[in-house]
Amino acid sequence: MCRQAQDTGIDLIVALDVHLEKADNVEIMMEKINAAMHDAEQNLEDLQKCCGIFSLPWKSSGPDFEKSEAYKEIWLKPPDPADYQNVVPVPAFAKGPGCKHPGPYPETGRFFERIIGKDSREDEIEKNLEEISRILAKIREIVVDFGTELELQERNLPVIVQKAVSLEERVKIGTETANLILTDEKEG
Repeated sequence: MCRQAQDTGIDLIVALDVHLEKADNVEIMMEKINAAMHDAEQNLEDLQKCCGIFSLPWKSSGPDFEKSEAYKEIWLKPPDPADYQNVVPVPAFAKGPGCKHPGPYPETGRFFERIIGKDSREDEIEKNLEEISRILAKIREIVVDFGTELELQERNLPVIVQKAVSLEERVKIGTETANLILTDEKEG
């Protein structure tokens, strides 16, 4: 049963790693979309120029999105390292036999008090309890790692949401500008 719990914990960590990788990929793709929108805005601005040389003030596409404070806050501000330094894993257990697991008799280093003395059954019980202790300690470490990763991801999600909202607004503005240019071209 302990082995199944350990395997399940490992599977959870692997699934979390896959999720984290997907979240990183989303952020990378948003960075690429942001760069593509910059290029598209430059192209739209070039389309609005008279003879492709100079801008006509009455055909301005509006304020530059990249000069806004919201853009600077979301896209140009580096992540605050303090946000990620406050993630503290749970401290390990104090003394005891096995791997970071306290036993009921820490002064003897055993999990139970021997009754018979040098009996092979008691030795077997002690070995089994030590193995269970090691497995439980590994499971605990997996759970602590899982919690730490979840906390880091939880702190990263608002940034991804802000970037998505920003991109949505930027694409909307770009689409409106392109529609205005196309309307002017049809009329002119």
